[in-house]
Amino acid sequence: MRTRKFLSLLLAVVMLVGVFAVVVVGAEGQKRIITVDGGGDQNNFNSTKSMEKSDANPYPYNELELLAQEYNALHPDVEVQILPSSKSTSREAVVALMTAGEAPDIIYQNMGVYKNADLGTDWFVPLNEYFEKPNPYEEGNTRWADVFNPMWLDVTRSSNGDYTFCPIDAIPVGMIYNMDLLKKAGVEQPPETFVEFMGVLEKLNGIGVIPYLPLYHWYDIVLEGQMLSSKVAELDVLQVDGVLDAQEFARAFTKGLLSIEDEGYQEWLRIIKEKTVYYPENWMNADVMSMFLNGEIAIIEGVGVHMRKIRDDKVHTFEVATSPYPVVTKETSPIADKAVIRGSAGYSTTWQITNTAVRNGTVDDCVDFLMFITAADNNARMVNAFSSTTPANMKAECVDLFKPLMDAANEDIEAG
Repeated sequence: MRTRKFLSLLLAVVMLVGVFAVVVVGAEGQKRIITVDGGGDQNNFNSTKSMEKSDANPYPYNELELLAQEYNALHPDVEVQILPSSKSTSREAVVALMTAGEAPDIIYQNMGVYKNADLGTDWFVPLNEYFEKPNPYEEGNTRWADVFNPMWLDVTRSSNGDYTFCPIDAIPVGMIYNMDLLKKAGVEQPPETFVEFMGVLEKLNGIGVIPYLPLYHWYDIVLEGQMLSSKVAELDVLQVDGVLDAQEFARAFTKGLLSIEDEGYQEWLRIIKEKTVYYPENWMNADVMSMFLNGEIAIIEGVGVHMRKIRDDKVHTFEVATSPYPVVTKETSPIADKAVIRGSAGYSTTWQITNTAVRNGTVDDCVDFLMFITAADNNARMVNAFSSTTPANMKAECVDLFKPLMDAANEDIEAG
């Protein structure tokens, strides 16, 4: 009887050890999971349900999914999972996810709107120390931050000094020309200065077409920047980054350091009024894009998605050209200063690492994946498949459609 009990006890112990061993081996063999929201500004990076192009699915996409698969193959202990659709569709959705502790490890938020919205929370991981480390996927890189435009990266910094946003892409912006109409008016090249621009508008008016109408007031914003550039050093004091943010503007107006009566503002108002001289009646009700495609308007302005729409339009037959906004020179205003980066409106999609990654112990894995997708070749693949934005990495190639714009942007960046 004792022998039987001893054998039963021994068997139980052996079984327990075996179960324990299986559990331990299983725990050690488990992959670290990273969930990526995939949301974006101009477009989301989640895979489309089909890769077949159609009217209902004009831009099939799965490039981020493919990059994740390649990353997983390089890192057998990690599994990056791209959500089938973005959960970060609004600020309210992001707040709900973060409050409930249910956010993906990597999520999208528009840094231009929300970079100071979450101060005082532990929702997002500061990337400061990581930006100082080499990106192992970028040949020759010794500092991850160096793959990005330094001014635009600095703009992503919150007022407490933390960088919690990783740039993914940028917005190309500029003028779009019906070159057939310009050549009919005797103009062979898009204008580079405001004086030239106004001269082109006059010639276009002379052939009986609407010379220019904006889809949005991007050019007005660029002109405002030029006319107020002399004030930047004085007013950029709360977060010194070469850009006047909303808080610095409010401070300047409150303290009387900036006024609509200032010379810069008066010059700006004069210039933006001057370029409206050929607007038609009821211009605010115009369907600008349709009128441009029908050959009724010679020049419009737009961002990447508008340029893509025109490129892919099957109805118009005229030659199209894009170029940066014409700059104001001293021929137009004595205070003109080319303190502007032409061709791009700065970073568009920006991703953050959430405290979900902190709880799961996957922060370093998330950073490594962000380094992987922001390396030049990978960033180009991920972004260029849409032909709507340009890669955040300064060395990454953009699609041909945006090259004139990015050439100008890079020229201005190099010139400081």
